[in-house]
Amino acid sequence: MWNDIEFLKANFIPVALDNWYTENRPDAEGRFNKRLAKGGSISNSLRVATPNGETLSGDPKEGLKRWRSLPEAERRKLDDMGPYDDSLDRVPPPGGLIVDVFSRGLTSDAAGALCIYRNEKAHLTRESNRDHLWLKESEWRSLVPAGGKTGDQFPVSESVAERISRFHLVDLVRIGGNGQPRRREDVQSRELKLTVLERTPERARLRLDGAVKQQTFTRFDIVALAESGHFDECTGKNRPLGIAFRLSRGDRPADRVWPYFLTDPEYFIARQ
Repeated sequence: MWNDIEFLKANFIPVALDNWYTENRPDAEGRFNKRLAKGGSISNSLRVATPNGETLSGDPKEGLKRWRSLPEAERRKLDDMGPYDDSLDRVPPPGGLIVDVFSRGLTSDAAGALCIYRNEKAHLTRESNRDHLWLKESEWRSLVPAGGKTGDQFPVSESVAERISRFHLVDLVRIGGNGQPRRREDVQSRELKLTVLERTPERARLRLDGAVKQQTFTRFDIVALAESGHFDECTGKNRPLGIAFRLSRGDRPADRVWPYFLTDPEYFIARQ
């Protein structure tokens, strides 16, 4: 199905819903979600539905066929589901920074070099799993040290270090669910530092690969590797886990999808 993107673009309006969150919204989006759920759970599934939330099929081609067979009056009908409350939308912090996060299982090739792990029985191994790291404006600005010369080191703020280590250095490549964030006591050590590699009046280049110009991030690149961080449920073995961070464009709807563990009450709270 996903190999025929042009068919989907030409015949459907794609909508992505976080069922766990949306089903409890007391507005039009929540009521639309509840109508979809009348046909059974919509978690991790695909539905072809009318604008009124009536499920037609789980297959795009069959759903389109059923849609076209409906009387024109029914296809034009649009129920009033009440107002849409945009205050319920989860949005990045004002002036904040969005960082793309990619994670995937790894293995070794015949020469012993790390390479992508794929298993035909596990569709999640076909491409990297994705998440977002959100930083408040005060947090990303703290990554730009005032002053400092080449070679100077600065500690990463407690809130940023804790958020990365507990909520983003985790195994998101799972078949049976992504598990939970790390507990504070599970993080045995955590020391992140910024090293000034270059400093001019207009530009600072820092290790933890941030490149800053006029107090705006132009790059944010981090790569993390855990030698046995991914549990492969197909083989019952632990494999290497690779996690990469990069600055998000932030101008597409997909860029603004909230972090997987945003609902954890400690996501924006640093260790006291």
